[in-house]
Amino acid sequence: MTHRQRGLLALALVICVVITWAVATASGRWAERESLNELGDRATAAAGLNVALVRNSLEKYRSLPLVLAQDDDLTAVLKNEDPIRIIRLDEKLESLATAIEASAVYLLDREGRAIAASNWREPATFVGIDYRFRPYFRQAFDLGTAEHFALGTRSHRAGLYLSRRVHDEVTGEAIGVVVVKVDFSSLEDDWRRAGVPVFVTDERGIVLITSEREWRFDVLRPLPADVATALRESLQFGNAAFNPLPLRPSRELSTESLSVVNVTLPERKQNADYVLATQAIDSQPGWSLHLLSPARDVMNRASNGAELVATAVMVLLLTVSGLIAWRMWQGRQRSREQAAIRESLAAQVAARTRDLSLANERLTAEVDERRRAEERLHRTQEELVQASRLALLGQVTAGVAHEINQPIAAIRTFADNAAVLLTRGQPDIARENLATIASLTDRVGAITGELRDFSRKQSVGRPLTMMPLRDAVDGAMLLVNTHRQRHAISIDVQDIVPSMQVYAERIRLEQILINLLQNAVEALVDRVDPHIWLRIAYDDRQVVVTVSDNGPGLHPDVVDLLFTPFTTSKPQGLGLGLVISRDLAREFGGDLVGGNAAPDEGQSSIPLVPRDATGAVFTLTLRRMPASET
Repeated sequence: MTHRQRGLLALALVICVVITWAVATASGRWAERESLNELGDRATAAAGLNVALVRNSLEKYRSLPLVLAQDDDLTAVLKNEDPIRIIRLDEKLESLATAIEASAVYLLDREGRAIAASNWREPATFVGIDYRFRPYFRQAFDLGTAEHFALGTRSHRAGLYLSRRVHDEVTGEAIGVVVVKVDFSSLEDDWRRAGVPVFVTDERGIVLITSEREWRFDVLRPLPADVATALRESLQFGNAAFNPLPLRPSRELSTESLSVVNVTLPERKQNADYVLATQAIDSQPGWSLHLLSPARDVMNRASNGAELVATAVMVLLLTVSGLIAWRMWQGRQRSREQAAIRESLAAQVAARTRDLSLANERLTAEVDERRRAEERLHRTQEELVQASRLALLGQVTAGVAHEINQPIAAIRTFADNAAVLLTRGQPDIARENLATIASLTDRVGAITGELRDFSRKQSVGRPLTMMPLRDAVDGAMLLVNTHRQRHAISIDVQDIVPSMQVYAERIRLEQILINLLQNAVEALVDRVDPHIWLRIAYDDRQVVVTVSDNGPGLHPDVVDLLFTPFTTSKPQGLGLGLVISRDLAREFGGDLVGGNAAPDEGQSSIPLVPRDATGAVFTLTLRRMPASET
């Protein structure tokens, strides 16, 4: 290392030390500020917890005056101050005050005189004392309820007085006031043991509840002389001097969002900085809780930590400077080694990149092939559904053709008659024949239209919609009507209200219903008094359609395999109709199940199945709303 290089190294080291010291000083201040902010957040959280404690203490007692105002024993004593009743009431109030840890519970007559109290056994009992001068008596007697914080004239202990007016249940006249005094001494003891100064002030800034005994009835800000005089005359706070609290703002540490005060605590007799957190007590209008959290220790720890870091950095710099001198002569050799390593890494990265590119291309090809396979699967499923639909259509075509031939023959006859009538000059009768022809044409059009719609191949992924159930049932009945009439099979269809809608696709729903009805018709051929029932039940979420008959039922060997592909009891059947029907039902978000109506040769226990049904029963469940709305 040359002389010039050593000089530059020394200069750089001095500059680094100066910069490090400046950064450490700034870091110490920043650490102090961050520590204060963190302390402020913790103090705010602690203040919130203590607000909850005060609120719970208040809510614990607020309902008690309301309950006592309706107590028959209190009303009876106010109406008739019988000594025996008063003693019993004293004992009752004593037990109640002990149970709920209330300072006192007592009853005032309409003149404000205490006639019964929970402290009736104590020397400083309230019994016989006139409290008409207290605001909580006057306000409760006039307005029905009152709350008043004051210093007790007998117990000389501060507390919150909760009062409630008592009425005569017969006349409704106000006959007295019941009072519950809430003592916060246990809460103050808890705060005192925690070691963190906490106090509660009212809307005038007067300290009501505090962990520091000497601060009671001190004020956050000086009171006007007339207000202080009026408070002393009212005896609300006794002879309190209303001295300002020893809290002085710290201009050096306070910010817009953080209040830091210098406090002289009565027991410690020394000044210290505290973070002041203040929160309103929402359940008691005008009351605020203030919590003081020590700040100086936290700031000192943060500052010491920053200085320690600065020292460590300086030591590290000195160590690094020695290492730099040793490494500089190895620089060129290490540069060559690093260049060789970089070239090797570049080659490895290039090879790895090629491998990843090939893997990505293979993955892309596999994804495309999977997508094409899924598309082929969807097309195959659609073709299978269409084939099943055409098979059903083939079963009903012969009957539908017979159904169409009758209107066509009638049309020809009425047309010939109309021509003859026109020749004879009878246009009115000819017009009636033409109207009949139009009606028959509409009937043929409805049948052929239903056949055309049912046979049309649906597009893949056709969306499901809310549709009238009655339309699908009517379409299915139209296509199986001729076949069942040929065999004298009656179908009892429950009346369906037009507004009944289900979540499905009409042609596929008709396919399910035609399949079930056609199977029932084929099962009843050559049966005595054949009959089919179609019943509906529903609630807010789903509709249940049941198709049953009085045929021979399903063979026991077939029942468990109903929805297995290629399982059938028909000589010409493929065994796919029910499988496809159940898949369509599940596509709608529903289901299709089947079984026998009366396996034990007794009355059917399946809902919606008539007593006379002895054959197969198929239950189709459909949703009444899309899945996104369930």
